[in-house]
Amino acid sequence: MRSYIYLIILMSFTSLSCVSSLRLNEIMPHTNNNYSGEWIEIYNEQNNEITLNNFKIGDLKRNDSINLTISAKGFGLIINKYNIKDGKSGCNAFNIENKSCFQLDTITSSGLSDSNESLFFYDNNSLLISNFSWTTDIKSSGKSWSFNNGWERCLPTPAQENNCTIVNLYNQTINQTNDTITKEDSKDEVKNTSLSIDDVEEIESYLFKIKVSAYNLESKNYDFKVYIEDKEKIISDIYDENLSKWVSGNYYLNDYYVNQNISKTFDIKLKESYKNINGNVLLLVKIRENGKTSIILSDNRTIKLNLKEITENKSEIQPVNNLSYTENENIIKLNSNEYPEEKTIYKSSNEKIKENLLIGFCIFLIIVIIVLLIR
Repeated sequence: MRSYIYLIILMSFTSLSCVSSLRLNEIMPHTNNNYSGEWIEIYNEQNNEITLNNFKIGDLKRNDSINLTISAKGFGLIINKYNIKDGKSGCNAFNIENKSCFQLDTITSSGLSDSNESLFFYDNNSLLISNFSWTTDIKSSGKSWSFNNGWERCLPTPAQENNCTIVNLYNQTINQTNDTITKEDSKDEVKNTSLSIDDVEEIESYLFKIKVSAYNLESKNYDFKVYIEDKEKIISDIYDENLSKWVSGNYYLNDYYVNQNISKTFDIKLKESYKNINGNVLLLVKIRENGKTSIILSDNRTIKLNLKEITENKSEIQPVNNLSYTENENIIKLNSNEYPEEKTIYKSSNEKIKENLLIGFCIFLIIVIIVLLIR
């Protein structure tokens, strides 16, 4: 009987020892990063692998069960499954074993809040292992909250050792008891790059103008990718001013010179087969150095479409910010401060066929006239 008691005590002690070696290690509470999504990193201090079955992660409103395995002195990730990098999504976007990564539709109740948020990590017996609360919004800096003998604003390093060697952006005092920041000096000590979607103007039921701003970039050439996504499918085209035509949203608009800061407006339209789509979709913006593959800045915003209702009530659409449009069923033209003269931005297939037939007929008449003159 004693041997069983000793065995139970030993198993309980071993379990507590394993749990106590786990901690929240990095929290990305916003989408201004190379992965266009949020994540939570857990670190295993043990010299052996630990499997988490039905452990929980959550905020004050909701907890989610998680299942993953973390290697010795290694990292585990809980991510928003819509994280994207270099054309890969979900866990595939991170350089980590699939067993050490767990995907959620949304982290906590509705995604992590940029500010005034609390995060809790529990074992499978609902005992609190680690927690962190923050009041400050760090989205504009592109930093994550990282544990470095206390919580600091650091460079994002998912599934890697935290990088907190740079000078902190802010002077701060940390309450080590509950890991809550209590004081800060909001004066930046270093300049940081940032990207934001400033405005989304709906010109027609499937045509949008997207204003984007980027700050503190190096003075060089950059490529921009602006597109609308639904269920991980790109459903929009973008107007390429250099080519004077619409191109697929899959492509980057190349070679824009940026002298540190840029504010630019892009024309976006839904692809023909998606013009009656309804509900929430994701608007994404990405920047990379010209010709390179790595994304240096990204931002996204959820927008709601109700295109059938808008299409049925076209007469109610009003010009926005001095931007007007004229249309018949085959042609759409824009007129604004940016386009002093009317600019055709869309022609239907029927309209193009009509134009080609007219050109062909004119060529035919010229040939007939020349033949008659020769004779």
